[in-house]
Amino acid sequence: MKCQSLAGLLLLTLPIFFQLLPARAAPLSINEVQSGLLAQDSLTSGNTAYWYFYGDAVLAGAPHTYNEDSQGLHIGIQAKKAGTWIGFFAESPNTAGQLFHAVLTLPYSKISSNEFNTGLYVQTSTDHINYVTCAAQADSTGYYWSVVYTRGNAQSAQQFFTVFSQAGGPTVPLTRDCTIITNGSNQMKVYLDGQLVYSSSNLNLQMPSPFNSYLEVQSTYAGGMLSAKYNDYYSTVSSVVQVQNAPPGDTAQVIDSKSNVLASATVGSGGVALLEVGQYHLPITGYVQVYDTAHNLVATTGGTGAIWGGDVYRVGTTTTTTSAASSTTTTTSSTTTTLTSTTTASSTTSATTSSVTSTSSSTTPSTSTTSTATTTTTTVTTTTPTTTSATTTTATSSSTTVTSSTTSVGGTSKLTVSTQDLSGSPLTGYYTELYLNGKKAADGYTPATYTVNNGQMYTVESDGYGSCPFDYWLDTRSTNNQRVITPTADTALTAVLKCGTSTTTVTTSATTATTTTATTTTTISTSTSTTTTASTTTSSTTTGSVTTTTTSGGVTSHLTINTQDTNGAPLTGYYTALYQNNQTIATGDTPAVYTLNNGQTYTVEADGYGMCVWYQWLDTGSTNNLRDITLTADTTLTAVLKCVP
Repeated sequence: MKCQSLAGLLLLTLPIFFQLLPARAAPLSINEVQSGLLAQDSLTSGNTAYWYFYGDAVLAGAPHTYNEDSQGLHIGIQAKKAGTWIGFFAESPNTAGQLFHAVLTLPYSKISSNEFNTGLYVQTSTDHINYVTCAAQADSTGYYWSVVYTRGNAQSAQQFFTVFSQAGGPTVPLTRDCTIITNGSNQMKVYLDGQLVYSSSNLNLQMPSPFNSYLEVQSTYAGGMLSAKYNDYYSTVSSVVQVQNAPPGDTAQVIDSKSNVLASATVGSGGVALLEVGQYHLPITGYVQVYDTAHNLVATTGGTGAIWGGDVYRVGTTTTTTSAASSTTTTTSSTTTTLTSTTTASSTTSATTSSVTSTSSSTTPSTSTTSTATTTTTTVTTTTPTTTSATTTTATSSSTTVTSSTTSVGGTSKLTVSTQDLSGSPLTGYYTELYLNGKKAADGYTPATYTVNNGQMYTVESDGYGSCPFDYWLDTRSTNNQRVITPTADTALTAVLKCGTSTTTVTTSATTATTTTATTTTTISTSTSTTTTASTTTSSTTTGSVTTTTTSGGVTSHLTINTQDTNGAPLTGYYTALYQNNQTIATGDTPAVYTLNNGQTYTVEADGYGMCVWYQWLDTGSTNNLRDITLTADTTLTAVLKCVP
């Protein structure tokens, strides 16, 4: 038999050898199905339409300024009086996201006197002043960075929690990249320059979503305008990239354009992997890929794209057919990508509604053959709850109502708040406050005059002091010392204070009394204010002799509230309040002195401010800044504040 050559034998067996090799499938496609980007503003375009600019500087008439150029957004403020805080801010629309970012620049390593600070604030859009902030502050000793969260009421933050503080120095920059991540309930993470400086999942933040972002400056320096700079703002749905429909047990990764693995997670039994990217500056330019346990690439995006926190990606399907005889591979792929562009809409501040739409679309991967774009617009409306007050008056009454003059809506008006005693004698020097959108816009002492914007809804507060507590508003006879008002013209309000002690004896042999009960329900929405008054009058006749004796006052004592820092150094000028029966009866700044009726129970509040946050009561060590007290003698309480060095 003639033997074949080795070369001939190889030629005969070559097709069989190819048939023994398995066909390698091409990687499946990964397509973005939902963008996590909610809003993005470089703050260098010169277009500030996304932001609403306001602050107590506007109502107080304090110098303030803002402008945007190629270097960033510049916001400036100057205090009217040295040592008195004043602020001005840029506010975002309501945003139902969880990640917020901006680059903050504090231009001053120190200032000659007083304080100046700048910060990124994330605050609930409800009526409570609950927020998270990363901020920098300069004073005559230097500068420092801090992270603070607060809990408060509709008028002010009441509790301050400083969870990170870093003194300035050669290694601490004046410009820093800040990222705040929070669900508003129990979770919060804060990154500075990509480094985690605080993280907790066991908080009690009480910050219902949606949120507003604030780029804000505050100052007590009256010697000139001080300003801060802001760049590169964005907000996203979350800090997590989600990969769906992946093989369980495989590994999903976010890889940047230089092939660095930035995030990695194992695919769960439901085919989903969650990749944390909040620590990085977004967007990441890179790929989303999936590898099997042998580290073979099984799925990938078609090219580099912009990856945001909150993005959702889905693994598609690819069918591979191999023909052994011809060694030809035919690949048939069908991919459908749905792009969802999320629109952030509608910011409501008092009666003024500012609606800003920001649309983001992802880039369709190159492997996609079919693409459908869907735009979803979400509108968020803030509603202030209904307030109801009831007042009963006798048949003998006096009424002096609001004084007004005609002013067209859209401009400004003057709001004047005065005080008088029960006999109608004028009183002066009693504290008043004006709030807008849940934040204190201005304060003053009676007679206090404020310049207000027509058509905007404000809350006015008038306080008594010492032996002259607040009793009622003269025009409405409401006993609530806070009231909502939407000015359309110059307006004057008068608060009646109940001063001193009195004993009144009334004797009648025949009395006909008429009692009128008026119930006023005020419903406040984003653009309307409706007041409905219903009155019911009943008459009854009593025959006989009736003697009524009313006694108020009695033995009194003085309550003094002081403040000090944790080193024992005295502090002055910090807010305190006195409550009885859930009503504010007096406020004052430390050292504050109140005159109290012995034997009666009061609630005392002491607050910190800025970088001197509430710490504890000196005598009890309690960390609750509210405490009940019943006096029998003159008493002094000391509140301890923790000041960032």
